[in-house]
Amino acid sequence: MQVLHLPAGDEVLASVGVGDGLEGVEQSGFGGGHGSAGGRDDTGEGSLSLLEFSHDPQALRHHRPGARDMSSRPGRVWAVAGVLWLTGALLGSAWQFSRFVERERTRFAGDFEKAYATVAQRLDQIEALLDGLVALLRSTRDPGFPELRSYADELLRRYPQLYTIGYQPHVAGDEREAFERRMSERLGRPFRIRDFDFEGDRRWRDAPPRPYHFPVVFMAPELPDAQDVIGYDVTADTRFRAAASRSAQLDEPVATLPFDLVEGGRGYIVVRALRLHAGTLGGDSPQADHLLSPLIRADRLFSGVSAGRGEQLTLRHGEAVEPGAALLWHVGETSATAQPAGAWEPPATRLRRALPSAHQPFELEMTAQARWQDFAWGGWALWFSAWTLLVLSSSTAMLALRGARRERERAQLAEQDLLNTERRAEASRGRSLDELGSGIAHELNQPLTAIVGYSQAALRMLPSARTPSAEQLDALRETLQANAEQALRAGELMQRLRSLVRQQPVRMRTVVMQEVLADALRRERGRIERAGVAIERRLPASELVVIGDAMLLEQLIGNLLRNALEALQAPDAQPSSARRISIELDADAQRCLLVVADNGPGLSDEQRKRAFHPFQSTKPGGIGIGLALCASIVRAHGGEIAVENAQGGGARFVVTLPLRPPATDRPEPPHTP
Repeated sequence: MQVLHLPAGDEVLASVGVGDGLEGVEQSGFGGGHGSAGGRDDTGEGSLSLLEFSHDPQALRHHRPGARDMSSRPGRVWAVAGVLWLTGALLGSAWQFSRFVERERTRFAGDFEKAYATVAQRLDQIEALLDGLVALLRSTRDPGFPELRSYADELLRRYPQLYTIGYQPHVAGDEREAFERRMSERLGRPFRIRDFDFEGDRRWRDAPPRPYHFPVVFMAPELPDAQDVIGYDVTADTRFRAAASRSAQLDEPVATLPFDLVEGGRGYIVVRALRLHAGTLGGDSPQADHLLSPLIRADRLFSGVSAGRGEQLTLRHGEAVEPGAALLWHVGETSATAQPAGAWEPPATRLRRALPSAHQPFELEMTAQARWQDFAWGGWALWFSAWTLLVLSSSTAMLALRGARRERERAQLAEQDLLNTERRAEASRGRSLDELGSGIAHELNQPLTAIVGYSQAALRMLPSARTPSAEQLDALRETLQANAEQALRAGELMQRLRSLVRQQPVRMRTVVMQEVLADALRRERGRIERAGVAIERRLPASELVVIGDAMLLEQLIGNLLRNALEALQAPDAQPSSARRISIELDADAQRCLLVVADNGPGLSDEQRKRAFHPFQSTKPGGIGIGLALCASIVRAHGGEIAVENAQGGGARFVVTLPLRPPATDRPEPPHTP
């Protein structure tokens, strides 16, 4: 049963149910408001209680000091815990991130130092082997090829960064032909001083006449592909010629700018100009009669040196004007391969330092980018989980302690509230039971009055003669039959009343609403005729079947009809000739609709608001239980009831009941008087 709660100061019954057959209770059906009442109880069948007191904890809560503060404390605790957790998570993540960046920078610095030391050592080795070659040439004055080749092969074997070692003597322009003949005899094959068109058709051709030449006459190692270089005049290369002139002026090695090798890759030449013979060379010739030119290949110079995760290593010539001409070697990941596109990257680390070689002005640079893949996600997740668990456990423990204290306080308040409520209920119980008893007595008065009337009629029918006629016996039999029916009805009323007091389920059966309506109209026919009220019925052609108690549904319709009749008999109602009650039955796929409307004075706003409250009546001497009983019947059937003022005047009561589910049950025959 759904409880109807009243304000605490009213000191009235909290809710009231109905009993079967109490259709005769005095009604004031105009004490309600524009509202509705409906629903079913938890049993699923629907049950009614005649009298019930309610102690609503939610209603009592408004009278407890500090109740609202206590209810909001968990929210504040979790809010503080959330802020604490977020702050700790951000600080911890920042600490983890700073450790990660510092660890990566340390790794980058270590990798850079290793690469720097390796390259610096190999550059020093190049200068040392050049000093050895110079010492060899100075000691022999005219070294033979076998002696030079033996020494060069040993250097190439020990120093893999050396790609080739070349030797170019000075040849004056007027001595070119004689030099070519001597070299042809020494090599055992034709020898010509030649040029190579690097930018054109990339073909060899005889070098044009020049004031001087520096042809390649020796190349180690002696490889088949290297034989084409024999005879190449290096003075045709402006970069080589400038390095040779500078080396002759400084009397020390000079490194050319990096260039692309024919075989692929990048390299550079360390030119060492020597003056082994006295005298001055003519023209603009470098003041040197010998050139040594070891070729350094970048990939061999950096053999064994690799870039680590997220690192880029670059070696540049420090004296180059154009950045592209300065680049000798580059290795490592680019940011595109190290990080996903569009991802935020940790700060990059850039390390740059000039190599210590005095004659090879190179700079080594490392650009290192920490990668999220290398972040210690496992450690971060472990710390994050521990921090989250700590905050959750602390907050839960705090809430548990506060909750226990709050429950103790709430129990004490509830106990006091219950005691106060019971005292108020006890004070109002006597008066409420008197009023309810008056209503029940009124319900029972109808069948008892009918019994008395039928009995008196039977006495008058008894003839003075000992032998009555057949007509007299038939009339007497009908009167006694009606008397018995009214007595049975009174007994059934008492039995149903006892069932309701015990909270027993309402007997649900399939019921045809048209038949229930006809029985209710037949029962109220006398009142309707005495009031001179016209009844308008709008009924569907097909039967409307619901699951319910036929007697309770008949009582529901009878109470609504009596409310309408009483409204039409009010002083401000319509003339008797215009009084009208309309009854409508309709249904959709799920619900049955019952509408009882009159053209009386209608209801005020306050009356509509309290229409279904118990003991609310506008009728002098009424106890105001009729509409409350109707609402209880509707709720027991899982339906809803509402009241509103009709557009043309009067009150309009709307009842919705669920239709029965598909079944083969036969409808329960309606109760007949």
